[in-house]
Amino acid sequence: MDCRKGAKRVKALKVEGVYHWGYWVKGLEVSKLQFSLRFPPPTTLIGAISLPLVKAGYVKNILGEIDRNLCSPAKFLSKIFPVATIALDGYGYYFEDINVYILLHFQGFQKDRETRQVRRYLPKFRRGAILNGRVYAPYCRFTVIYMVNAEKAFDLIGEDWESKIVRGAWEILRIGSKESIVSVEKVSLINVVEEKADIVKTKFYFLSNAATPIEFPYFMEKFWVNGFGRGDKPQTVEYTIPGRRNPVQSRAIRVKLNDAGVAYRLETGEVVISARA
Repeated sequence: MDCRKGAKRVKALKVEGVYHWGYWVKGLEVSKLQFSLRFPPPTTLIGAISLPLVKAGYVKNILGEIDRNLCSPAKFLSKIFPVATIALDGYGYYFEDINVYILLHFQGFQKDRETRQVRRYLPKFRRGAILNGRVYAPYCRFTVIYMVNAEKAFDLIGEDWESKIVRGAWEILRIGSKESIVSVEKVSLINVVEEKADIVKTKFYFLSNAATPIEFPYFMEKFWVNGFGRGDKPQTVEYTIPGRRNPVQSRAIRVKLNDAGVAYRLETGEVVISARA
């Protein structure tokens, strides 16, 4: 029996849950200025489901590639999930807390003007104040939708990829930094159809070149693709986020699809927008 016969069916993995206190996700290439993105980017969402899939041993034939390329398994699992997007069903507030951190790794080997000793070894340079951005969203509910490339899922996970992906989604513990703890409440693997209308309504963020908003509120954010390991340089891309920046919340808005865009409607009613391959 050829298990690939059903592999071309379009599927969406829908994960519903709640944040415990909120989350933070560092922006690209930050060091001491540790601001947080307002919404978790697609790379974070892919990382969130990659961890349980790899820990459970569901993913095959990638250990050699990981060692050879010094990269995260998420680099290969991202091929399964060409689209990953999230909407907040509640709201949160962005804050920047001032915290004291060890700063030795930010110090070079220059000499201090007063003591003429190397800065990296002096006690007065060991610690310092750093702004740390966070989105406080206690008990904020969210919906994550992954579009699933069934053929890639079959190749990397195997014949029973559907049940394994669902089990992996149930085991997502955090979406964001290690403190960004979540509880998953519902997981569904859903059929989707391509939306024929040029104007659709969605609350899920999408690539800006795929559609143009025709009503407010929305804002733009720089996310990235790749960047999963050494030699895998991230490339910034612009996303349109339906909703508000602060308070951080999602809002369904009407958008007009561009030539590069395609919309998929889940059988549960949600609309997700993607760029054509």
